[in-house]
Amino acid sequence: PVGAQSIRSDTLRSAIDRQVPYRRTLDALENASKEAAILRRAWRYPEASTLLGDALGDAERTLDPAHPLINRLRRELAWTAEVVEAIDSPVVLSADRLARFAGEYGRTRIRVDDGVLIASNDDLEADQVLLPIDEHTFQSRLYEWVRVRFVVDDDDRPVAVIGYFLDGGRQEFPRTGPSDASG
Repeated sequence: PVGAQSIRSDTLRSAIDRQVPYRRTLDALENASKEAAILRRAWRYPEASTLLGDALGDAERTLDPAHPLINRLRRELAWTAEVVEAIDSPVVLSADRLARFAGEYGRTRIRVDDGVLIASNDDLEADQVLLPIDEHTFQSRLYEWVRVRFVVDDDDRPVAVIGYFLDGGRQEFPRTGPSDASG
């Protein structure tokens, strides 16, 4: 019957009308996440933090609390906020402390150059300057989505480095060679 088809069309149109704002919200949140990544790459972490905080507020008002985008935005905001804190209140490590971290970890070489830790390996497009977040954790200046944490033994000697990634992944590399603290 014609009337039933019209009701189905109205129902479908109503469902589409409800989905369009939802889809636009998802697109806007995805774009905010991408813009925040661009800001982090430009080392504009405070702006990225504000953008992510606003996006997270929008997501929490609009999406189901279990939506994976909410957890991703929370993770990105926490990651970004830690770097903002390190920029605002820099962690200062002594030359001796930095020299302890120097060495070979798998294929990655860590060295101290002019008072900062530098990571390099053949897979990297360039050496990575590592900004201290805390006594054992460092943020890559080159790759905004990479962080490293040094694992130490009971005598405070580094035995491994764990690479943490903004997407939640991680890789651990045992210390495989002696230090070369000079750059």
